[in-house]
Amino acid sequence: MNRAKEALELGMTPADAAFTFGFTDLSYFNRRFKPMFGLTPYQFRRHLQRT
Repeated sequence: MNRAKEALELGMTPADAAFTFGFTDLSYFNRRFKPMFGLTPYQFRRHLQRT
């Protein structure tokens, strides 16, 4: 999951990050990501773009 987070930091879309790191269900990826990092992948990426 940390590698997916790093991919988002480098500009990869949440869907691309999920599929690249073996998640076949984007919804499941979102549910696993949020408890670890406090935001959904989409929210995390938007937060990075604003800062």
